[in-house]
This record gives sequence, C-alpha cells and structure tokens, in this order.
Amino acid sequence: MNSISGIIPQVGQGQYSASKHALQAYSEVLAKASVNNGFDVMNINPCGINSKLWKKTKILNNDVTEKFLDPKCLAKVVSTLLSLPKETYIRSMVILPMNDV
Repeated sequence: MNSISGIIPQVGQGQYSASKHALQAYSEVLAKASVNNGFDVMNINPCGINSKLWKKTKILNNDVTEKFLDPKCLAKVVSTLLSLPKETYIRSMVILPMNDV
C-alpha cells in the first residue's frame, strides 16, 4: 500500500511525497524480481482515506477529509486484488473518490 502522493506530490509534504515516490520505484524493482520466484507485487496508490487519523490533526478541515476515500471501499478493492490469479502484476493503481476524478 503506497499513496497518491508518490505520483502527485502534495504541497507541504515534500518528504512524504518523496518517500512514496521512492516506494513506487522500489515496488517496480520488486515486481521484476518476483517473476518466477513465487510472489507477486502490486503497488496500490489510494488518495486520502477518511479515517480517524484526520480528526487528531488540524492539517485539513473536516469538510475536506470527509470527501476522502471510505476505508471500507479501499478494503473491498484490496480484497478483490488479493483474489486475482497468481502472476497478475499491477505496476501501479490509483484509487480516487468521486470528487477527485
């Protein structure tokens, strides 16, 4: 699980965005190494997730975070991805709520 910040950098989150961009590249290297080695690699990049974490910070207002991705929706997507046949590679997937499309 990565973050949209690795693909679309976020203002004021330079270090976070840079680390997520590095994880994007690392997952691509892992995917190449996984071929014929018994494991698969998927890099999933959700946008902001509407979790209780945001209630503990004043970085963003509730009217913004309430429009973030529902964690149950993300869980369903991940569950579906985990049921894909072996040797199915998802190099990068971005998951957005309707207001970010």
